[in-house]
Amino acid sequence: MRKQSAAKSSASAFLPGHKHFPYGWRWFGKLLIWFLVSRNRRSVLKKERKRIPALDSAIKTVRREQLKARERGLVHAERVFNVGLYVLVMDRDFSVLKVDMVSTFESWRLRFTARQVALLLYEVCDDLSHMLGKEFRESLAFLGISEPEMRELEQICKSLGQFKNVNRQFLYVELRNLVAGHRAQDSLLFLETVEHLDPTRVFQLGADFFAIVHPLTAFLTKTTLRLGQTDFMLKQLLASPKFLASLESK
Repeated sequence: MRKQSAAKSSASAFLPGHKHFPYGWRWFGKLLIWFLVSRNRRSVLKKERKRIPALDSAIKTVRREQLKARERGLVHAERVFNVGLYVLVMDRDFSVLKVDMVSTFESWRLRFTARQVALLLYEVCDDLSHMLGKEFRESLAFLGISEPEMRELEQICKSLGQFKNVNRQFLYVELRNLVAGHRAQDSLLFLETVEHLDPTRVFQLGADFFAIVHPLTAFLTKTTLRLGQTDFMLKQLLASPKFLASLESK
């Protein structure tokens, strides 16, 4: 069955190179590929250079706030910061892969990058499905998140679940388990799966996934900003295990 799945993708796994040009025009093929790679890489790097400093700063800030929440016993705030930090770190990882996507036309490098993207997509989708579960929603309810905002989260979780279910066979069975995690002990099957992999399909799934993640990032940003408000801080502090324990000791 796995062999059949790999074979199905072979028709769309064509990756152009200079050798696909007529023999006398291969020099032009090399020049064209160099131009396209250079242009695309410069474009992505320019955008990422503007974005990454802000992303690194956000990671540093949320990490600090999560540590403070943990030290103070603010369980609900820590859960929110934990999900926020996870999404930020995932985005930082993807920023590296994003540059790799446009930095080559060489088939093995493209397929290797696609395998790493597939692994990241499935693992993050699976983790978020659990991290946004019952305990996280209990914390949001404690913090007084409105019903419209909870419905917004429900829609995000529904989209994550649909993405995971629709793409499970491809991302988890064919890529994550077989080639991304190097679990295949059948070397021929491993090689055939890699050769038949269409990187553009994986990269498109990356774009589809981030169309779900962006609303989640906006939701988490709104929620974390509220955590610093005095009434929210006081409510969490009065309900924290450390504060309750201090009352009992008296």
